[in-house]
Amino acid sequence: MEFLDLTIRELHNELVKKTVTPLDLVKEALLRAKADSNNAFEYIMEKEALDMAIKLKEPEADNLFWGIPFVIKDNFSTKDVPTTASSNILKDYVPVFDATVVKKLLDAKAIPIGKTTLDELAMGGSGTTGHLGTTFNPYDKQKEHLIGGSSCGSAAAVAGVARTVSEVAITSGTPVTFADLSVEGMRCEMMCGGSIKKALAALPGVVGTELKFLSLITISEPTRPY
Repeated sequence: MEFLDLTIRELHNELVKKTVTPLDLVKEALLRAKADSNNAFEYIMEKEALDMAIKLKEPEADNLFWGIPFVIKDNFSTKDVPTTASSNILKDYVPVFDATVVKKLLDAKAIPIGKTTLDELAMGGSGTTGHLGTTFNPYDKQKEHLIGGSSCGSAAAVAGVARTVSEVAITSGTPVTFADLSVEGMRCEMMCGGSIKKALAALPGVVGTELKFLSLITISEPTRPY
């Protein structure tokens, strides 16, 4: 059985029962990420993910995110990991801090396996403008249609790599405020022309997990709006 074809809740139950380990999941996720043919990834965090997974030994029954692989849209700062926003402008940028939402997922012991492509600087809706070229829809085998954006790589990763790989993404129209979610470390949407109304979102791959994600990343005090 390929565990990453389970829902997050089903996978959590298997982790708690020790039927599978975080290391097993990371290895499976990395294999799928490396086999991606849709240009979904800017950077695969192989060493980082394996190092994290090895340290997770005892499952946390009340923590749905424990040991779960996830991917991060590449306009979120990741400490010591390249963050390009799919633009040559930032191709050599390596942050010295994690975005707040990334830190919260790491604190919950979820495991990032990679950074995903997007429209350059998150300003686009086609999935064609990133510096690595067009990102494709895994279901469009003939590659005849646009995938959309700007979170093209994250959508492709969830559809093509695993239902259980969640995204730290950005969308518009989410009814939250700065008092609910921190935007610290969210590059380009806030700093390169995006609307200040845009907030965080997730592509959890399964109905019912989004509320858990929002509960995890909600902050008790507002951080500064950029």
